[in-house]
Amino acid sequence: MIRAVRSDEVDAFFDLTLLVDLHLPADQLPALKDTIAAALADVRPPFSHSLNHFLFATLDDRPVGAVHVGPARWMLDRSIPARIRRVLVEKVSSIDTIAVHSDHRR
Repeated sequence: MIRAVRSDEVDAFFDLTLLVDLHLPADQLPALKDTIAAALADVRPPFSHSLNHFLFATLDDRPVGAVHVGPARWMLDRSIPARIRRVLVEKVSSIDTIAVHSDHRR
């Protein structure tokens, strides 16, 4: 089953996310987790967390995969005029992270 990640599941989402190479130094991981937690707290229907989507693939109600979809970082570049940036961020998303527990791949 695919479902939205709840705000109380940030640890499980983060643990699955750490299965992929995030290209971040270890000292930046706590701030990333805080950012994810803040986004998960901003729930808007039907399954959105503001401009981000955090989804779990579950098996027997246990998360085995995680996906984060949101605006690409380049869309947030301040050199892009604000009006264009706003339209891009509201209309376009990209898959940022896909992580699947090794026991459930393929």
